[in-house]
Amino acid sequence: MKKKLARGFVLAGILSGMVFADSATPSGAPSEFYVNPGIALTGAGAADYKNSFSLEAGYLKGIHQIASIGWEAGYLFGSKFEGDGFTSDTSVKILHIAPEIKVGPTFSVSDFKINPYIQGGGGLYWSHENSGTVTTASGAMGAIDSFDRVNGGWNIGLGAAISLPGNWSVGLDVRRHDIVNKHTSDFTWVTPALRFALLFS
Repeated sequence: MKKKLARGFVLAGILSGMVFADSATPSGAPSEFYVNPGIALTGAGAADYKNSFSLEAGYLKGIHQIASIGWEAGYLFGSKFEGDGFTSDTSVKILHIAPEIKVGPTFSVSDFKINPYIQGGGGLYWSHENSGTVTTASGAMGAIDSFDRVNGGWNIGLGAAISLPGNWSVGLDVRRHDIVNKHTSDFTWVTPALRFALLFS
């Protein structure tokens, strides 16, 4: 089921990009370049990994008054492998690249425009874990081998942004990421982040 969902996000993003690649941006639907600095909170399938700083950046082209499509790249800077009863000196870093779809209306409130939205996509997630050692509470030690893996994955979330003078906007974004691993448990995290965007026609 998760693999089908990830494939669906990827296919929808690619097909939408092909259809609208050469179309003009409709009135009232600005395109945007955004940067989301945040904290990756590990969850199911990643319980032995600690929280990490993350950064996402992307470009979305307006295709409708409430819809945009584009691409996103994101990086999880180093989630340390450390669970109950043991410590280690190894961590995993994750890079993802995915087509994205964003949907949400824009409301005018006083002199500001507010844009609540839902955003999601699916693509490739590259994971790298460095080699190291694990030490248990009793003092026993073991080795961890490094690995590099490329898997499919998906993300979905919601947020809200408010316009600022000079074609800028700022807001909050909360996204769930799920790497669909081929041979191990899925790696999941949720990223609450700030969102800074430059809007343009």
